[in-house]
Amino acid sequence: TATTAIFQSALNTYKVVYAPKGTYNICNLQFNADSQVLLGDGVGNTVFQCSTASQNIINLVGLINNNEVGRFSCSRTSSITPTLPGACIGNSNADTTQWGGAKIHDIQSNNDYNGFMLGMTNFAFGWNLDAENSYNDGFFFFGDATNPLQWNLTNVSVGKPNANCFEISLTNIQTPLELWNGVFTFNCGSRGIY
Repeated sequence: TATTAIFQSALNTYKVVYAPKGTYNICNLQFNADSQVLLGDGVGNTVFQCSTASQNIINLVGLINNNEVGRFSCSRTSSITPTLPGACIGNSNADTTQWGGAKIHDIQSNNDYNGFMLGMTNFAFGWNLDAENSYNDGFFFFGDATNPLQWNLTNVSVGKPNANCFEISLTNIQTPLELWNGVFTFNCGSRGIY
């Protein structure tokens, strides 16, 4: 979309991008370099909405490190029913790619397919995260036998997903998930943690 292109250009040009209060049509915004930062004006104040069913709203891609995203809400527009794995925050590289040092915080995801889709990392942090009304899983984690999946999560809540509040898809996992503190699940469609 035109708004995505504006934010993408800013993110490609500057290391830190601020999104003031407002609602923005954002689909598949790509983090593609180390140490990029995107911060909004707070949950409910800065809102990123995606008008397609299958793309991540914000995508952390490839071998990048020390990125930070936070202080916003994200959702699909009301006429969209997600049908494929799209997330508020996604790492689309479900291959042998890993990334490290990510910080995702103060984010509410609403009406996404998966609220958050988090992949392989040697260390990453998430705090004050909320996934509501996901069409599939609130949080979907994936890992493999080669790369670590080390997420340190604090103050995380999931409510009313159609499937699992947390799904952890692992194939002979090398390194287990790290510390989870203050993780809450409510009205899970299937399981709390699967």
